[in-house]
Amino acid sequence: MKLIEPLSSALLVTGCVYAAGMAQNSAFMRVFGVNPAFSQPAIDKIFYDGGLITFELFVKHFIIASAVLIGLFCVSAVAAIIIAYKRSTSVRNAAVPVIDFAQSAVNVGGKASSFASLLYLMVLTFLAYEKAQEDGAAIADSFIKTCHEVVIKKGKDETSGCAFNKDRDSIWFFTIQDDTPVTNSKLLSELDQIIYLDPVTF
Repeated sequence: MKLIEPLSSALLVTGCVYAAGMAQNSAFMRVFGVNPAFSQPAIDKIFYDGGLITFELFVKHFIIASAVLIGLFCVSAVAAIIIAYKRSTSVRNAAVPVIDFAQSAVNVGGKASSFASLLYLMVLTFLAYEKAQEDGAAIADSFIKTCHEVVIKKGKDETSGCAFNKDRDSIWFFTIQDDTPVTNSKLLSELDQIIYLDPVTF
């Protein structure tokens, strides 16, 4: 059991990060009308993007949990002072029942920590997945508003457009035709050169 719990947590964390990274990439590509199944993002980019999203959520939750614990400590201290004042006893003696209650709560929490950790990781996975979809759409919107112009050369042929993604085997770009963005891609293995120009804001 001591070996299964860390492994389960590690697998859940890995799955959470991977799901977030894939969700962001999928939402990003859908904005440009591309089926995510045709995109082959690098695995390191998936874990990098997913890791950032997961870490951001974890830090927010950690700050909230820390604030709650500090608040409970302050409330307990104030309660001990009030009890001491009403009973005309020392703060140390008045704090004994408060400390006993806190120790009981810690003991109960310690016994349920494994289950609580697994439950939190599952909740974190769903929250990271939802946030990744929102972030992916927002990032895509920034690429639509700002054209990262590229010139793609293959032999004597040249193609220009606004690049928005480069995965393991393709570069994705769109061109404006009749005020409508048209998405295209080129295989990196078939290209001779890619020239990146300065971004242009629409």
